[in-house]
Amino acid sequence: ASSDLQKVMDLTREKYQDDIIFISIHCNATVEKTQTYISGMYVFYRNDNPKQNSNRLYYRNYNGSARQSLSMELLQETNRSTNFLQKTPQPRVDDFSVLRENNLVSALVEVGFMNNPNDLNLIIKDSVRTDAAYGMLKGIVSYFE
Repeated sequence: ASSDLQKVMDLTREKYQDDIIFISIHCNATVEKTQTYISGMYVFYRNDNPKQNSNRLYYRNYNGSARQSLSMELLQETNRSTNFLQKTPQPRVDDFSVLRENNLVSALVEVGFMNNPNDLNLIIKDSVRTDAAYGMLKGIVSYFE
């Protein structure tokens, strides 16, 4: 990471860390072309020492504990509010660009698997999407309490 990038990221963390969070919401899918048995909500965060996907050095002063805390709250509450077959017990660490390219407390939420027929039948229902959104709202409230 260049010194200019470090300055921008440090300023963002210093100025907004306590007041603003970033959540990226998606529907998941595996790389398999056929259906998958994997199901449920997955939540990802980037910590201070993510697994290396390249030899490139990058900014490393993220608030990993706050990101982990937000991710756990989101996962617990969405697991409670939705009825996917599988319940993922822990958020996962990864190096997705949407998490790496900002220094806010952030998480990536995956709502079910598009190539799992049971999940897809749930995802297309308005009530299930509302339940997932409600779980995320409760997770955000819990995080800020």
